Amino acid sequence: MAADPDLQLAGGTMKRICLILALGAVLVFVNSASMAQEQKGAEEAGQELRNMILSVSPDRLGLKPDTAFPKVYGLLMDWNIGEKTASILALKDGTASLYTTSSFGIIGGQGNERVRVAAERCARLAGAYYYKGRPVSAFPYPGPGQVNFFLLTYQGTRLCIADERMLKKGRDPYSPLFAAAQIVLTEMRRANEDHMR
Repeated sequence: MAADPDLQLAGGTMKRICLILALGAVLVFVNSASMAQEQKGAEEAGQELRNMILSVSPDRLGLKPDTAFPKVYGLLMDWNIGEKTASILALKDGTASLYTTSSFGIIGGQGNERVRVAAERCARLAGAYYYKGRPVSAFPYPGPGQVNFFLLTYQGTRLCIADERMLKKGRDPYSPLFAAAQIVLTEMRRANEDHMR
């Protein structure tokens, strides 16, 4: 009898989950400092998590090239929401997270089937943009009116920059990737709401 796939956490997947949870622990603050200090600390933690995922080796995450994901194993999309920036992460194994420059974030997401499927689809689609991205070693947040797509590849991170207005109208070449990342966010939000009930 086949094992339930939701219960199968093979070595590589378990390592990724442990790494993300360990990094997520940075978001937990137990000191009783002022709320302003806690907010600042949470904001910095989200930024640190974002920078870590953009610079970590795929080997450290246990991710290897395969036929479905030969060059790109994930995507991190940044876009501005007022004065804050949100970053959506989607990896080939179904890992999905939301980091922000405010104190809000969602880590993991892999345990929910809808989130996992949306993240895998988004990461797969990101592979189609491999040659449009330029290799980068610095990871700036987007400028006004821009959306940054960081392609997480086995040879380093590549950056594509899009016009937010054109993306929202569906008239930018990166509009399908923007839509796929938004679906990941929607599924994470739904999963979080279900969990809170």
